[in-house]
Amino acid sequence: LRANDDCDGARIVTSFPFQENGDTTDATVDFPDATETLYNNVNLTCGIKESARGVWYRITGNNRFLQASVIDIDNVRFKTAIFQGSCDDLECLRPSSSYNYETERTQPTSTWFAENGKTYYLHVTGLSDSDVGEFSLQISKMTYKPLENDNCDSPSQVDAVDETVNTINFDGARPQRLDVPDCGFHSFSRGMFFSFTGTGYAQNITLTVKGGDNLELSVLSSECGECIYHTNFLTKDDSPYTLEFKSQIGKEYIAVVAGDSFEDTGPFTLQFDSKKAIETPSSGVTSGSVTAILFVIAITVFMR
Repeated sequence: LRANDDCDGARIVTSFPFQENGDTTDATVDFPDATETLYNNVNLTCGIKESARGVWYRITGNNRFLQASVIDIDNVRFKTAIFQGSCDDLECLRPSSSYNYETERTQPTSTWFAENGKTYYLHVTGLSDSDVGEFSLQISKMTYKPLENDNCDSPSQVDAVDETVNTINFDGARPQRLDVPDCGFHSFSRGMFFSFTGTGYAQNITLTVKGGDNLELSVLSSECGECIYHTNFLTKDDSPYTLEFKSQIGKEYIAVVAGDSFEDTGPFTLQFDSKKAIETPSSGVTSGSVTAILFVIAITVFMR
């Protein structure tokens, strides 16, 4: 058996770019209790079935996006998955990426944001029980850097009355793992956050998807703890979608454009439109005080 046949013996990757040939011929089963499919058991095994045999690599995060690519050598179909945590308590970060049936060529890739100092485990296995053999593994740093407005704590401020946001993509967005019921976020979804202040009038937000990705528009409370409104996932083949609701004057909202999967990252256009909020007079003189002044004047005139 190879030393990295199990998680505890994972091959340590210390620098990038990293390239090494590997072999799963003598690998043993890693998840014997994984009896369900990718979709029902993704959080436990990242989509790796109970009969899959694979090898492991350990990577320490460097605050950059990393991409692992596996190229077959023996015409074997491979797939990869990324975990975080420890070998005794693995958590799926990126579900398995596998053989491309359209091109009939294996070059599965897994891309993720590796937080500085955090430990990650890359698992390489065959697509089926018979898919074992040699492969070439490459791990490299991606060129894009994290976005500033990819989370609820640092959204971009926009004008609710009249502003249009155009993006090329949001490849640099990091998954936020938002726990907001009914808003359709996946744990590995990425997006861009925009804050705006309610005007007290109808608020229109129009999402136009320009690429081939599946994107969703949601409006959350200012703390991102409550889903107020959201759309279904849209593609470039769909017409621009306008989400309309009556905002509360002075209330802070967060608009989020997020992808259906990790790879869905734009481009899109987001347009905000509303009437301008009525401003409160700054002089401190109210209608009530004006009435009182007029009343005093009238009494004074009468007494004369």
